[in-house]
Amino acid sequence: MLRDDIKVSLRISHTALDDDIDRLTDECFAELERVGVAVPNGEDVLPLQRAAAELYVKWHYDWLNKGEQFRSGFESLRDALALSSAYRSDGDV
Repeated sequence: MLRDDIKVSLRISHTALDDDIDRLTDECFAELERVGVAVPNGEDVLPLQRAAAELYVKWHYDWLNKGEQFRSGFESLRDALALSSAYRSDGDV
């Protein structure tokens, strides 16, 4: 599950942030959709979509005081996905 993968990458095991992580993941996918990237349905999250969600959450939590690096990484990945026909919402995902 995407939330569990993100929690592992953040090195947390409690459930106190589950709703917040879900909200941030939804925001991430809305941002990807805004630039024309297909968003996953259910658990069918592609590896680069998963990476984008992880970067987005880490950015918003300013994880390891590197929020700006995660923001930059997310924006670069978002833009690359928007240019990739494999990830475009008008292509076959």
